Amino acid sequence: MNIHERLLNWSYYVTMWLDDPSPKQPSTCRSFEKNYNPELGNVMEEDYPDDMPSIDWKDGELVESCMKELPEHHRRALKAFYISHPYQSNYSIANYLRINIKKFENDLQEARTRISKEINRKLSRN
Repeated sequence: MNIHERLLNWSYYVTMWLDDPSPKQPSTCRSFEKNYNPELGNVMEEDYPDDMPSIDWKDGELVESCMKELPEHHRRALKAFYISHPYQSNYSIANYLRINIKKFENDLQEARTRISKEINRKLSRN
């Protein structure tokens, strides 16, 4: 498993503890007809996707333990890229973090390298 796959697994591991990371939407409309039941049933029912990614729990714990040993700016870069804004461009993430895009990309690459070395060091000890 390469470092990108490990970090994606870590992001799933971390966000699985949340009740629901998406914003809440009311299941009824805000009108006098909110008690109306359509013939097709409640169209705003929560659907849980069948294609939920499988999570390697032990690897998620390992990456989380290594994440705690990184400097703050590396943790912020990884968290923003993999958890907070996973579908945004690097420019948007750098703007959110209020840093230059080159600094963000540099921090992200250094963080991946450092966490990869830390994971390899911990795995070689076991």
